[in-house]
Amino acid sequence: MKRYFLTYVKAFFITNLFLILLQAGIVRRLNIRYDYLPIIIGAMIIAIFLGLGSIIFKREKGASWLNLILGFIVILPSLFVIKFLFGIIIFRFSFVIYLFVIFMAIVYSILVFFATKKARAEVKEMNELLNKEKNKEE
Repeated sequence: MKRYFLTYVKAFFITNLFLILLQAGIVRRLNIRYDYLPIIIGAMIIAIFLGLGSIIFKREKGASWLNLILGFIVILPSLFVIKFLFGIIIFRFSFVIYLFVIFMAIVYSILVFFATKKARAEVKEMNELLNKEKNKEE
């Protein structure tokens, strides 16, 4: 639970920053004001989805490809929260929702890249330790 809470706090910070910048852009460009409370509640809900998706992605049980797909599926409802928050203002055209999905997929693939890079470094380190142990025995 402690690990999930730390993940949630990080996701909440990033989500809150993103939504506040998005809100500021809407206020500046379209001169439409939003209350701050719905944005914060939406950021909390999105952070829940992002935290759960991250926990599922990092899970070591099960097939890694299945964890990858399930993690992305858990993150997708956050898009509907953003759509509910900003409504027709951002999603005036239907292709914008696809742009958000593509953006989420790119961010998720960057996350996957760094996770595999870290896993490969750990495997390399473990193999070096095993080789040192074999050399000591001989």
